[in-house]
Amino acid sequence: MERGNRPGAAWSRRRLQLEQVSSGLRLDARAGITVRTLHHYGSTINLNLTSEGEMTVKNETAGQPEVNRWLDEALIIRVVNTFYRALDEKLFDGSYLRQILAADARVIRPNGAATVGLANIADSFARSFGRFEATQHLLTGHDVDVDGDTAAVRANLVAIHIWNDRPAEASMLDRSFTAGGVITAALRRFPDGWRISKTEMRVIWRTGFFGDMLQTR
Repeated sequence: MERGNRPGAAWSRRRLQLEQVSSGLRLDARAGITVRTLHHYGSTINLNLTSEGEMTVKNETAGQPEVNRWLDEALIIRVVNTFYRALDEKLFDGSYLRQILAADARVIRPNGAATVGLANIADSFARSFGRFEATQHLLTGHDVDVDGDTAAVRANLVAIHIWNDRPAEASMLDRSFTAGGVITAALRRFPDGWRISKTEMRVIWRTGFFGDMLQTR
């Protein structure tokens, strides 16, 4: 790749001649392209540059089972993210949660309190999150393990909560609290998609005004 240019720019400016060959695609390019291996949704693309400036591009596509596993992982991550979006946007209507949670889902709070069943979970969330002007749940590092029609997820979570009854002129430390930790979730596959059957958060650190959060049920 040419120095000083954004990634991919050299590709668009070069005129490459493509010739289909049994091992992949053959590109005639005259010097200046770095050899590398790229991975993209089930494909391994090997680039080999010869001393004459000829490059061979070989696409080694993964088998269908591997592609299905990656698709499951993407769908599972989306379900987990949508669950925390529902908390932040206060989408506690049963029809919405039904797309995310199994009918017998279990939500375990950081204090150990467990809430079971869609109706109970929706009611608990409405009462709990009604105390906040706003919340923001930030997830990263989703680690997904799919085993047939069940799956387990581990992710890091930082959750910011802004109380709705604290003085507006107070500092953010006095108007809010932030908690960081690890969430785990178990999911089951249903005919129309994945659903969370259990989720739990282990708090590692907190800062700010915590109020009555330990009594949350």
